[in-house]
Amino acid sequence: MSESTSEGAIAQMGHSPAPLAKLGEVDARFAAVDRRMDEQKPVDLTATVAEIREFVFRNVMDLRTLLRQDASRFKAALARRIGRLKLTLKETEKGRSTR
Repeated sequence: MSESTSEGAIAQMGHSPAPLAKLGEVDARFAAVDRRMDEQKPVDLTATVAEIREFVFRNVMDLRTLLRQDASRFKAALARRIGRLKLTLKETEKGRSTR
């Protein structure tokens, strides 16, 4: 045999159904692996400074609106954005404040 691949063996021995079927299975496996690899490619997250600035501004405005509404809605929205927040009250000359 001049070639060491299965294609070379098939070419030399003729078109036997069993090796052709096996070659088809292997090709199908390669295609499935290629599809899975394509699905795992990272998403392009490039953004312009203007897009980032607009996103931050929009979200800050949402927080300002929530601050002006009832406290329970604000607390729930803040909890979605911040994992855990612990505020400690401190007595000062001017009254209570958080630190």
